[in-house]
Amino acid sequence: MNIQQVITIVWGIVPVGVGIAMLIPFLYSIFTNCDSKFVFCCVSLFCLILGGVGLIINGVFKKRSKVLLPRSAFAIVTLSWLVAALLGALPYYYGGVFEKFIDCFFESMSGFTGTGATVLQDIEGVGKDILLWRSLTQFLGGMGVITFFVAVLPTLGVNGTHLFRAEASGPQKDKITPRVIDTARIYWIFLATFLFFVVFLLHICGFDSFNHAFTAVATGGFSTKNSGIAFFNNPAVEYVLAFTMILCSVNFGVYYSLIFGKLNKFFVDTELKAFFLVIVCSIFVLALLNWGNGYASFAESFRFSFFTVAATSSSSGFTNANYIEWCGASQIIIILLMLMGGMTGSTSGGIKCFRAVAAWRLIVKELKTFLHPNAVLTVRINHSAIRAEIATIIWAFLFLYFLAFIVLSIILVASGVHLMEVFPISISMLSNIGPAFGDYGPYGSYAMLPDIAKVVCSFSMLIGRLEFFTVLVIFTPSYWRK
Repeated sequence: MNIQQVITIVWGIVPVGVGIAMLIPFLYSIFTNCDSKFVFCCVSLFCLILGGVGLIINGVFKKRSKVLLPRSAFAIVTLSWLVAALLGALPYYYGGVFEKFIDCFFESMSGFTGTGATVLQDIEGVGKDILLWRSLTQFLGGMGVITFFVAVLPTLGVNGTHLFRAEASGPQKDKITPRVIDTARIYWIFLATFLFFVVFLLHICGFDSFNHAFTAVATGGFSTKNSGIAFFNNPAVEYVLAFTMILCSVNFGVYYSLIFGKLNKFFVDTELKAFFLVIVCSIFVLALLNWGNGYASFAESFRFSFFTVAATSSSSGFTNANYIEWCGASQIIIILLMLMGGMTGSTSGGIKCFRAVAAWRLIVKELKTFLHPNAVLTVRINHSAIRAEIATIIWAFLFLYFLAFIVLSIILVASGVHLMEVFPISISMLSNIGPAFGDYGPYGSYAMLPDIAKVVCSFSMLIGRLEFFTVLVIFTPSYWRK
């Protein structure tokens, strides 16, 4: 592992980037005369000094290697997210939002990972500058902390390919352009473009809020109101946010193919067709189930079902209805959507639609093999055969997901969480959803979780966001062998 590269990014670049980002709520607090302007000023200055010291220490290294190996990339990505979450927690702590630092860390990690789980019990009682920082962390974490630095800081002096892939692990993590810097920049251009249009549309709807635009395009789910989007009771706003969440759950490589005229890739994308098929079917099934069961008209049922499906399948966690009061069949559909999540190469969490489709086709192939042992069968997605190593990675990911689900559930039960609430919480943390069921539902808070449970949930949010392999490989003995 190249210590110089780790120090450059983890101790140098990341604190500087977080410190610069904190200048946005600092300037906002000055213009709006909020109470936390001094806090943001001091914390931002601390981050900049810390990063500057790290860069100075890095400068004393005589050996400067531009080749970044996977071993270093895994450490850089994992530690960068931890450092970003730790530094992002400081405004909450010194701003007096929480008394315990673990609550601050939980809120910060939930923000950067786009989970949307909160320990705030009175969101509306918090300063607007703090809420802006809370939403901004989700925007920065939406496409990835490291991806952001690879996009805007090509002077890192290292090859960012392994960094990019370590943060965006999965079966479809390839670059959409020959240079990884260009790929990262394109991703962030798409994200910024979505942000611009969402702010514009929300302004037309009479809903002038950068906070919700930040969290919608990042599929995060943080709101500025205790009751979420339901507080506004505005169908136009709900549909704008719902379409935004769905579109940002689509692989950005699909948009790249569409913009540059590669229509053949767009129309044959198996994951895209499966994703929209699941969404459309889920919306209409929920609308029919809820029609007459709490909603007087089909239009009203469709409105709330559409938004809930969009928020759940995108792992955003926004709420405009208390789905805990819905029938059991509706709740099962919501849990299944939480498990699946959005598409690979997007800001959403979950297992991802690609893995779900591939796993299903691999199962069908094995069933056919039992019937026709001598047949040579191939599983294809997008007219390309799934290689054996890709199938292995998919099964390994699914195994790790459900293993982590079991371990997290056991720890939560042991810490005193009610058994009926444990399973939805585990899915919510690992899929980066946010709201769960019971007291931790759409209008609930995670403040009542024991401290040990908050620590474990924070780690679960991180491994869910980085998709297990990047973080867990550091804990293997072979990683530390020369």
